[in-house]
Amino acid sequence: PISDVSSDLTIEVGASSFALHKFPLVSRSGRIRKLLLESRDSKVSRISLPSVPGGAEAFELAAKFCYGINIEITLSNVAMLRCIAHFLEMTEDFAEKNLLTRAES
Repeated sequence: PISDVSSDLTIEVGASSFALHKFPLVSRSGRIRKLLLESRDSKVSRISLPSVPGGAEAFELAAKFCYGINIEITLSNVAMLRCIAHFLEMTEDFAEKNLLTRAES
């Protein structure tokens, strides 16, 4: 897990599950925010994202970014990060220097 504090949200990406926290994700990801807001159950604790570009590897990097963990953007992962950032709507509307902007610069 990214954090030792007990999680309040599990995100399933393909066969992988990530035990995370809502706040860091909704503060940077428009898509996660919308999925949680659209849920009729305010206590939703599980989201399935079956078709994430880049799969679990890309999602893990994006999640780490949401937690403020410095991720290295390299020639080998920049396209994947750009795609996952677009998919998760990680734009400047939600946070300054968000992942989409970082991957494009």
